[in-house]
Amino acid sequence: MERITIRNSDGSVSQPTHTTFEKIFNRLAEYEDTEMTPDEIEEMKIDLCSAESELLNEQHAVREYSVEITETAQTVVTVVAHNKDEALRVAKKGWENGDYILDCDNFKGVVFDVKCP
Repeated sequence: MERITIRNSDGSVSQPTHTTFEKIFNRLAEYEDTEMTPDEIEEMKIDLCSAESELLNEQHAVREYSVEITETAQTVVTVVAHNKDEALRVAKKGWENGDYILDCDNFKGVVFDVKCP
């Protein structure tokens, strides 16, 4: 903010030579339009600084997150069947019986998904 007054060392106020009364009255009107006292404005500035500080702390806070990891393994098996549905049933039964073991050689990909804390 550009000051339009000078605060002297003894606490009194002076008008710089380049400041006009019109400029002073306009600034006074802007201040009065806020309907706040200087103390209220100072308190608001302190509250704003506190809120900014809390926000920064929250953004840098360490939290625990749940990360879901899904690995995909894939293989192709050959089964003997009369149709697609039967082939699917035979393959599923073989997998459930442990006939088909998928390991790192069958790895196709991985997906990571962060769950909200």
